[in-house]
Amino acid sequence: MRNREFREAVLNWIVSYFRKLFSIGVLVLLALTLSTSLLAVAKGDSQEPELPGVYKQYLPFAIENCLAGGELIAFDRELAQWQPEIYLMKTDGSCQTALTKQGEGARQPAWSFDGNQIAYTGGLKNLDIYVMNADGSGSTNITNTPWPLFESQATWSPDGTKIAFKQDNADTGEGDIYSINLDGTGLKRLTFN
Repeated sequence: MRNREFREAVLNWIVSYFRKLFSIGVLVLLALTLSTSLLAVAKGDSQEPELPGVYKQYLPFAIENCLAGGELIAFDRELAQWQPEIYLMKTDGSCQTALTKQGEGARQPAWSFDGNQIAYTGGLKNLDIYVMNADGSGSTNITNTPWPLFESQATWSPDGTKIAFKQDNADTGEGDIYSINLDGTGLKRLTFN
């Protein structure tokens, strides 16, 4: 039984690792696309290059105001020391709009694969994993753990039913990977460091 759990944990880690590598690839493509847009603007060319299809898959959600109809990027921005918040913007950098206003910090946004929700790390000292709708509504703390435990680096399961994240213990310095259902149930430890 223990070998099976170990195999599952290793497999989950491998899947998570390759998903992160893929996410890094998406960010590199995004950076290249944004630099192409900036070069086009600098040359006076008013036509924006077409975004690769990968953005349409991962950033499809449009919300009201100036963000409507556009492909979006979620990012964190620190306006006050140690108090970052989650923002959205169009892929050309315009229409930067705050999604969170927690006052205790929100960072590391991660889009769900369908683009309808964002998972993120929230809090100052006691970091937890939150999930919200892509328009910033319905923010819910799904881990809600007491200090000295804190969570970060949320990533979505491909089917959108679970979130994997890193949980650290400030007292021992140890950290492991866990998964949890979106409603905060079904916490499962995936690694054993």
